[in-house]
Amino acid sequence: MVSKQLTSIQIGRGIAILMVLLVHVSAVTRSFTPSVDWTFFAFGSAGVDLFFVISGFIICIVAEKRESKSSVFLVRRFLRIYPLYAAFTVLWFIMSHAVGRGETDFIFLAKSLAIIPQEPMPYLFVGWSLEHEVIFYGMVALLLYAGRQNWLLPTLVAVWMIALLNWVGLPVLGHEPKWDYHLFSLYQIDFALGVLIYRFRHRIDFSLWPVTLTIGLAAFPIITVMLARFYPDGHLPTQGQGVAGLVRVVLFCAASTLVVASLISAETRGGLRSRIALLLGQIGNASFSLYLMHHLIFAVVAVACLRAALPSALAAPAAIVAILTAICLSLIFYRWVEKPFHDWSSGRARRRAP
Repeated sequence: MVSKQLTSIQIGRGIAILMVLLVHVSAVTRSFTPSVDWTFFAFGSAGVDLFFVISGFIICIVAEKRESKSSVFLVRRFLRIYPLYAAFTVLWFIMSHAVGRGETDFIFLAKSLAIIPQEPMPYLFVGWSLEHEVIFYGMVALLLYAGRQNWLLPTLVAVWMIALLNWVGLPVLGHEPKWDYHLFSLYQIDFALGVLIYRFRHRIDFSLWPVTLTIGLAAFPIITVMLARFYPDGHLPTQGQGVAGLVRVVLFCAASTLVVASLISAETRGGLRSRIALLLGQIGNASFSLYLMHHLIFAVVAVACLRAALPSALAAPAAIVAILTAICLSLIFYRWVEKPFHDWSSGRARRRAP
């Protein structure tokens, strides 16, 4: 049953957001003099790939079981992501101006607030992944409106094939890719694999799930080392292109798919009952809040470390403190703000559904 697989998905979200924290906490380690190299944790950028695979899985549940109408689907998706995203974007705007580094391009700020896909990173930079999510939601809504939900997987595959021509083919031929508002993004394969997992969820049963889960998780840093050939500075771009971009997306997608499938198998076999699994599930519940707020928290810690002129020996402890602080605050925020608002908005959407 799908309902029995939601715990595994929340644990997957917990793993994904912890990976993101590991790579983004470099904002803290760079505030030391000399700055501390944190590139080993560059594999954390694959946390977004894991999020996208999970999103493909979850949206199938949302669209198939509860929200058969496109209008209701869009309203619920809007209420799920936009209010919090807008609130944290405004908060980041206020914080930035408080230290004299605020954005003065208000058209750019308006586009960022509207989650309009754009070539530069949005004002609250983690919003770049939400831009991809919005495009994915738009595809799902159109298919729901047309009564063709079952076309989602082939549609995503077709869109990804076009993405190959634009983001891989053109660079290989020496041309710049055309800006496509993320419609033809290489990340579409992540959503497609999430949909595929959902389609075969009842057949996924790895008896050796601890082994496959370990392999999937270990693959992230191993792949990152392999990608050093393409990205010697250790930075993995969010919008890769050419052969390097293709290798990055495909390998991280494969690892993410194995992780999700292993977690589903683990739950089916009753293997997710440890305290660590419970903690990861709780973090997964608060993952959206944590994803939005961690950048602000890391920025505050980084400024504090910079002004205190702390020695580099304290960089790792400061990074750990920043991560733990972000997790604790997000759990509190989820308990008292995000979850109550989500329950309230879902109830209103349900009552207004035709």
